[in-house]
Amino acid sequence: IRGGVYPRYDQEAVIDEFLRTGPLLTEFHNFGHVAISGMLRYRSGHLNPAWKDTAIATHFNTQQVTTTKFGVDGSTFSGGETETIFKIMNPDAHITDVVEDANGDLLVLDTGGWFRIGCPSSQVAKPDIAGAIYRIRKADDNDSEIDFRGVEIDWENRDPDKIAALLDSEHFAIRDRAITEMASRGQSAIPELQTILANPNSTRTAKQNAVWTLSRLRFSGAVDLIFASLADSDSTVVQAACNAIAATRSWQVIRENDPNEAAIEFERNDAMGQALQNWSSVVNRPLLVRQHLRSVSWPIRTPLARCFAQRDVRKSIGICNTRPFFH
Repeated sequence: IRGGVYPRYDQEAVIDEFLRTGPLLTEFHNFGHVAISGMLRYRSGHLNPAWKDTAIATHFNTQQVTTTKFGVDGSTFSGGETETIFKIMNPDAHITDVVEDANGDLLVLDTGGWFRIGCPSSQVAKPDIAGAIYRIRKADDNDSEIDFRGVEIDWENRDPDKIAALLDSEHFAIRDRAITEMASRGQSAIPELQTILANPNSTRTAKQNAVWTLSRLRFSGAVDLIFASLADSDSTVVQAACNAIAATRSWQVIRENDPNEAAIEFERNDAMGQALQNWSSVVNRPLLVRQHLRSVSWPIRTPLARCFAQRDVRKSIGICNTRPFFH
């Protein structure tokens, strides 16, 4: 959790400098006594469908790459089974990161023996031991003809509605590019994004990416659509909207605007805050909010904390009883 304070049992004094309002937080998954040096969410599932949306992690001091399955637990996650999927049988190798290529291959970065700081098992630097980049891919892959990144798409001359359709592309790199391209269209992109969010047949992915695109636009229409997405029937879209509001409506940033503009934006923030606070009353909660309350309990508090003020955060604690749904 951003801003959270976690224990360091071997050096307890190092956490004294951090402000906290309660007990130290705990991890939701413990990898053991290893140095995790890199991590990503495996988006494509190309190498193994069972790995899709798992956490792929690199272990610096044990020369391995693992995948960990996480379960959804309310508005957070619970740790699951960890499996080793790649290991270098050389104690002088040091894996520092992993990257998912556009086609779903995994690129594993080994920095060799030159760096020893932070690794208790490496007492002497060995700059003569070179590193490497390993590609993990299927042995029988023949995907050279597939345009995973959309390099053959004429993005510059493509109409906004055609770009919006790619927010749900099967290739994640094209989805990412579509978000950037739609955001670059500015206000002209808003009607297409509104159509996606209003269409009950739109996929979850399309709606989520429409919200993320809107978060990059600085127009009142974009803000209003993000706010409207808080009432979506899909809890993951509501979570995206909460995070978008938290990322774009910080009161500290608004305060730096022109005074007249800041006053207008603060009024909009107050309206959003009041709507979120109204959910703390069971009587006022719409049915869909009650259905997804456990899934959005923590994301709702995040925009309140960043956009509205300490008084609003205190009120928001009552949204889902007094006990938050996270570990």
